[in-house]
Amino acid sequence: MDPNLMGGPFMIIEQVVSDTTIGHVSVLNSRAKTTGVDLHTVFDRLAPNEKQRTVEDYARIIQKLSLVRFSSIGSLEREQNGSYKVVALSAPRSHAEARRTLATNAIASRPYRSTREWLDTIERENKLLLEQYPEQLGSRSRPEEETRQKHAAAKLASEGMIRLIPHVAQSGGLSSIFCLWHIDLHGRNILVCPSGPDAGKIVSIIDWENAGMFPIWRLVDPPEWFASNRAREPRPNQEFLRYLQLFQNEITRLDTEGLLRSALQSKYDFLRQVASAATAPWQNIDQRNACIAAFQAQQAQQQALLAQQQAQQQAQQPQQKQARKPDTQRGQSGYATDSAVKPRARTRSLFGRR
Repeated sequence: MDPNLMGGPFMIIEQVVSDTTIGHVSVLNSRAKTTGVDLHTVFDRLAPNEKQRTVEDYARIIQKLSLVRFSSIGSLEREQNGSYKVVALSAPRSHAEARRTLATNAIASRPYRSTREWLDTIERENKLLLEQYPEQLGSRSRPEEETRQKHAAAKLASEGMIRLIPHVAQSGGLSSIFCLWHIDLHGRNILVCPSGPDAGKIVSIIDWENAGMFPIWRLVDPPEWFASNRAREPRPNQEFLRYLQLFQNEITRLDTEGLLRSALQSKYDFLRQVASAATAPWQNIDQRNACIAAFQAQQAQQQALLAQQQAQQQAQQPQQKQARKPDTQRGQSGYATDSAVKPRARTRSLFGRR
């Protein structure tokens, strides 16, 4: 890990402001004061070229974060001597006591060593909480029977995710490169210059309390403000695609290692969906079921393709045998003798019998 990148703005546990920056962007916590205005408020009022500046600034921040690397998935904790160490990802306080009694606690109480361990443990923890501590996951406004039905549906969804995760969260490759990432890079946590010659420039990022280390392919997930406006209404698809293209072009330009470019490949899209579902609250049943349905469809498609290939191979085998079979018989010597041709009569030669 580069100490120059780790210093100052990455002191995310401290409730202070550092004068160090990532590029030109000061990374601040939620208590910091700044002259910027949250992106959620001003983005739709910016001119097209100012919006482009915001999107490209965001890409530069992602590229910088991708350079701050760790050997495991977890959170940062500041020690008394001022240094930082990687610890377990934080859990909701409401579930903290229950989580200590779960079978998954031994793994969940330390940094995760792999992407598969991270996603599998979180989903198993959800399932165990539903089984052993349903009262902590209830709702006072929902009838008891309705709550039980929702818990049962959530448990089935978690079981499906547990079966799915080992197939998609493979070790190695980009899934073994862990980088610092802000999990809440929505419009309210990004502060920009609202007007003037620097309009659209990102000046600060706040709320780093829940930042952590995650697989590098998660960093390039498009932020929600690409897709929806301040009122959380979906943007026209053409507008979303424009922001996405600007972001990907800038990432491609900046990424000299090629890792972020690889993370943009479509093969990581489903893995990002699975990670988003597995780390979502237990109530996000539809999100989990969508991943399960997509995986089952992929499996069915692969099985159908395999069956088709096998059928084609079986159909070709008799044709290949027929094509190889000559109008000859092979003797014990292995050489072909044409049965339609009579053996030549023995003749005399100048040197005696042949």
